[in-house]
Amino acid sequence: MEASIEKNSLQMTIISMAIAFSPLGHCAWGSKEESRGFSGRVQAGAGYVTSTDQLKKDADKRLDGLNTNADRFDSGIPLVLLDLRYTFASGRQLYFGTPMESGGRPGLSLGAVVPVKDGGKLDMSVFSRPFEKVWQDPYLVGGRREDTHKTTYGAKLVYSDILGTPAKVSYSLANVDVDDDEIGESFDTLERDGWLHEAQIAYVIPVGRGMSFVPSFEFSLGDLDGDANSYKGYEVKLGLRKFSSGYMFNLFAGIGLNDYDNTHPIFEKTREDISYSAFAVFTRSNLLGKKPLFSSLIAGYRHRDSNIGFLDADTFLGGLTIGYKF
Repeated sequence: MEASIEKNSLQMTIISMAIAFSPLGHCAWGSKEESRGFSGRVQAGAGYVTSTDQLKKDADKRLDGLNTNADRFDSGIPLVLLDLRYTFASGRQLYFGTPMESGGRPGLSLGAVVPVKDGGKLDMSVFSRPFEKVWQDPYLVGGRREDTHKTTYGAKLVYSDILGTPAKVSYSLANVDVDDDEIGESFDTLERDGWLHEAQIAYVIPVGRGMSFVPSFEFSLGDLDGDANSYKGYEVKLGLRKFSSGYMFNLFAGIGLNDYDNTHPIFEKTREDISYSAFAVFTRSNLLGKKPLFSSLIAGYRHRDSNIGFLDADTFLGGLTIGYKF
């Protein structure tokens, strides 16, 4: 399956590497409580990515062959992140923003958070990522590869603080539509339209003042029109969180497996990918002595090891943002 669609692909940006431990999250500021009325956070900055992923949209437009070593390419990414919320006296919240989601650039999200009787919280949202582009035919050799739009939209349900514990489960369902899917027209088993399911469970384990481990497990299912692009994915992550009055540090590492359903018609084998990743986010609050200001420094690395050599890839990334909370 093309890296632009799969859950554990190297279509990584600075946005997606902050999935598990977002600086925009409430816990980043040491409190789970929000004041009544409007609140929000805005971040802006820039990111940098260097990669050998030949399926990534920023890669070379021309391929010399499917068995040649990939050239490394660099790209800059402007970052603008928004999180607006309204909190009612009952503790319910409505929110709108550009969520940090996996596998792509920021999209749009609209949702509500509702407290439940057991002390937990239920977060229900709908989302869309309308700004993504992919190759019409990522395997075209000798000619100029052209891009096309890809639209993703869906819904997500998150149940956190279950029974008053630091446990969290989530499920999301998304539909993917590729406008001009030339590779899917050439090979039915490589069609990229379809549905993506993701389910995750995580638990926070305190290990000291302001410090905790966060193990998690995620199962993903790509139910796409092309059998060679459909897959089952499994990922295990271990995170370390450290909070204080002046800063937040998040570090996590993960290993994932994507097992595909059918033979890839171009490479004549069934694809299997193993990915290794490590990411870190350091956020400084009270920037320049101003309480509303904060900044975040982000760095990460991901390696994809596939049984199809053309799909092997390494990606390094970094970024810096400055934000304002109110």
